[in-house]
Amino acid sequence: MDISILVKTLRQRLGLTQEQFAREVGVTFSTLSISGKTAADGPSHFS
Repeated sequence: MDISILVKTLRQRLGLTQEQFAREVGVTFSTLSISGKTAADGPSHFS
């Protein structure tokens, strides 16, 4: 399973927005959104 799907599932189960989740795990929203990109979205820093 893709890490972005796991992160999204966990975030939704916790009832948090992307910004709230990023703050809770200690990263910026932009870092979280970059990590959620898929190959179809273009290059990712985590590929």
